Formats: sequence, C-alpha cells, structure tokens
Amino acid sequence: STDPAKHAAAAYSTAMLHVRHHDPARRDPQAALAWINQAVAISTLLPDRRLRAFKLGFDLNGKALVETRLGRVEAALRLVEEAIELAERELPPGAHPIHRLVLRANRAQLNVMLGRLEPALADLDAVIAADPQYPDYYLDRGNLLYRLGRWDEAVRDYETAMRVGPPFPEPYYNRAEIRFARGDHLGALADLDYALELEPDFVDGYVNRAGLLVALEEYGRARRDAEYGLGLDPGNPYLLCALGQVEMAEARHAQARQAFDQALQRDPELAVAWANRGMLAYDLGDLDGAIADLTRAIRVSEDATVLFNRAIALRAAGREQEAMADLVRARELAPDDEDIRRAIG
Repeated sequence: STDPAKHAAAAYSTAMLHVRHHDPARRDPQAALAWINQAVAISTLLPDRRLRAFKLGFDLNGKALVETRLGRVEAALRLVEEAIELAERELPPGAHPIHRLVLRANRAQLNVMLGRLEPALADLDAVIAADPQYPDYYLDRGNLLYRLGRWDEAVRDYETAMRVGPPFPEPYYNRAEIRFARGDHLGALADLDYALELEPDFVDGYVNRAGLLVALEEYGRARRDAEYGLGLDPGNPYLLCALGQVEMAEARHAQARQAFDQALQRDPELAVAWANRGMLAYDLGDLDGAIADLTRAIRVSEDATVLFNRAIALRAAGREQEAMADLVRARELAPDDEDIRRAIG
C-alpha cells in the first residue's frame, strides 16, 4: 500500500507488539519507541485535518504507553495532554467520544502514578459520567478513592463495577482489603474466596487469603494457599512470608526461619518478613536477633504492633528506657490499643 494512514497504522501496531507482548521476555520498549516515532511522523503528514488529528492523537497516546514503560511518566503525561488538546482543537464537538474518554482515563492513570490524585479524580469523574456502564473506570476510581481514605465511596465503586460488568476478580479482591482493614475478616474471606473462584490462578488473591487465614488461625488452609500460590509464582516473597507464619505457628522453627530468609532474599524491604522473623527470634530466646529484625521492620514501615513487639523484646533485654520510648510512640499511632496501654501502665 502507498496509503500513509495504513503505513502509520502498521508502525503503531508493530510498536504495540514490542511494548505489550504477552511474554515479557519478548518486550522491547526501545524498538517500540522507534516504531511509534515512525507512526507519529507519518500521521503528522496526513492531508485530511480531522483524520490527521484523530490518528496523531491515537499515536501520541501509544507513544505515552511506551514512555511509561521506559519509566518516563512526565513525558508520557505531556503526550497524552497534547493528544487531548489536539482532539479539542481539531475534532468536531462530540466526534470520537471513545477516543476522548480513553485519553482522559489514561491521563488519570498517569497523574495517579505521579501522586496527583485530585486531578486524576476529576478526570475519572468525567469519564464515568460520560460512560457509566464501563466497569474498569469504576475500579480505577475506587482504587483512587481508597488511597484518598474515602473508603465508603470506594466500596460503592467496586460494587458498581461488580454490577455493570461481567464477573472479574479485582473488585472483590479490592473490597476484601477494605473489609479486612475494618475488621470484617469473614466478609473479606468471602470476597477472596469468590475472587479465586473466578480466577483460580490469581496469585495476589492467594497472597491475601493466606495472610487472612493465618490471622484467623486456619493454618491448614493458609498452608495450602501459600504452597499453591508458590507453585504459580515460585519465590513470591509474600507467599513465603505467609508460609513462614504457618510454620512458626506450628512450631516448625527451622522451616519458618528458612521461609522468612528466602522472602527477605527476594525482597529485602519486606517489613512483614522482618517483623515475623524478629518474633521468631524472640520466641527462641534470641533477644538481640529479635531487636535487630524488628528494628529493620520499623525502618521500612513504622507500625504500632511492631513497635509494641520491639518494646517487649527491649524490656526482656533490660533496656527499659528504650522500651518505654517504643510504647509511647506505639500509643501515638494506636491510641485505643489496650495492650499498649497496659504495657505502659
């Protein structure tokens, strides 16, 4: 073909194959960048003004994806905003509504990546108002509302996504996180059960359900989830940590230590693994090891429970002043915790 629009489409499609291949080992964002630049260059030369505006905006949006995969999120945002401005300036009012919605939804995602949550929320509000039957936008807005601490609204969006779309696991998985945070462990478990019924190979679902089952002291089910999940994703540090918690609860101390060690080899910043390995050391009478591991956990993520546990280890080691400092800080983070209050008293 000598049609430049077809040449641009072929270049765009080749770029997307390079950047979105289902096999991550075959992705090549640098090659994708070269191809998408060809598409942009060709579309810039299309003679029909409206076709040029649509095709160029489409290609700029594709280039934004490539830039995102290359870690250049600000550059990606500039490209999407250029595509939005092009559509507003050159396309007739109401033309290509889905194209416009996708651009605004993508701008919202990029702003979320950059921590600009309020502009992202404004875009998602507009997208949902224009297309209220598309479940993915409710899921995205629910996740954003969750980050903003607006949990009731987030749950409403997750439940709308459940209602308007076909069954898929993410809204149930996300609602389970909120239910767990609110202490509704059985509700969270029901959501995770259904998410895994919908997608039996959903690794993150096994991560969260294994951890929840540990909290519920259902160690047999937790072990099955951890081991099955590790079969899907060998070396997953969260699943290794859950397995270590099961081993620790069943007094298999060497196996627990091995699981925590493997988790930390995979992710040295995994606070929950440091915290649990610290508690294992405390149970085995290794106060210095317990204090060291709990300190590493606190450096990664300050948490009232971990501060309380380190205070207990410090107190057992005769370091009362340091223990009291931890308890005071723990009370600031969790003022209603009775264990912390009694330890201070």
